[in-house]
Amino acid sequence: MKKRTSPILVVVVIFSLLLLAGCGVFGGDDSSDEPTVTPTATMASGTARPEGSSSEPEATRALTHSAASSALGDDLTEREREALALIVHGKSNEEIAELMVISLSTAKRHVSVCISKLGASNRAQAAALAVQHSLVPDPA
Repeated sequence: MKKRTSPILVVVVIFSLLLLAGCGVFGGDDSSDEPTVTPTATMASGTARPEGSSSEPEATRALTHSAASSALGDDLTEREREALALIVHGKSNEEIAELMVISLSTAKRHVSVCISKLGASNRAQAAALAVQHSLVPDPA
């Protein structure tokens, strides 16, 4: 029997991919009944950027730099990959420490290094990149 992917993981991955694509803030003012995605739509199309922002989202620059130097995730150690798989499964730092039989500070360090090496800005982006680039076994 095939396992199903967690709906929460799917939402996290989709949201993270939107962030990586440079999408901005969703929504509009409460006075309108019509949904608006103005900043997101214009940013995703590449036609506009928020005032003071660069032409390229930070995560995209990090990914481009990472890809130029090596394939994404190639520099992760075996233990960092184990931690990344647990991040993808939604485990907390405490759970990662317990499951990997390491101290909490070491678990936090592994998580931080994974996020950094993937050019992500948070756990959700790291999880999305891990799934997108098949860096860890399928979380199903």
